[in-house]
Amino acid sequence: MSAPLLPVQLSSRDAVSRDLFKLGFDVPESISETFATPGQYVEIVIGEDKGFFALASVPGAERWEVILRGGGGAADSLLARKVGSSVSISPALGAGFPYANFSRKTLVIAVTELGIGAARSVMNQRIIDGDAKRTEFLLGTRDPSTVPIVNEIDQWGRAGAAVLVCVLDTPAKSHFRGFVQDALRTLPPPNGTRTPDGAIFVVGRTELVDGLRAVAPEIGLSAEHVYTNY
Repeated sequence: MSAPLLPVQLSSRDAVSRDLFKLGFDVPESISETFATPGQYVEIVIGEDKGFFALASVPGAERWEVILRGGGGAADSLLARKVGSSVSISPALGAGFPYANFSRKTLVIAVTELGIGAARSVMNQRIIDGDAKRTEFLLGTRDPSTVPIVNEIDQWGRAGAAVLVCVLDTPAKSHFRGFVQDALRTLPPPNGTRTPDGAIFVVGRTELVDGLRAVAPEIGLSAEHVYTNY
């Protein structure tokens, strides 16, 4: 059975990279309270088009945000909508990440560009909870010119998180050249140590998930503590 849908207003649209956009929706309390943990997602319906998108805001926020790229279907329909128009949205769906289990513990957040929405939710909640210094954020991309939400990533670093962009093609001096899992394998823990009861939250393709499960024991974490949000 499909989740019930409610009409909400598209309240904002901002470009966050060369081809990614952040959309905001003002949602009523009856929906906002269903967003309980980072990593959950929503169904959005526009006419005959529908799609599922990870929530990029923090749980409890009155404005829900998603980050998406055009490519057909609901994403293109959303990007074509005018700010102020109405779309239909579901309550928050899915179990999300087991966020509460890793409070005050090491957390590695590893994503590719299209996973930045779920990562943003986790990272901002970690800062709110005072866990920034126990958090590592790694973003994998091929092209450094397409890194999204650059200013926010910089803010995460200033808040105490260890942030690293991993680039395959022509990285800048501040970037790591290679895959996310290679960076974790070869670089020392940025804040000195990782607690063995910590975790890795990952949003990306199977190759990234499998690579992180393989490298987890090498960096002092359990392969069983590598989690996706699906």
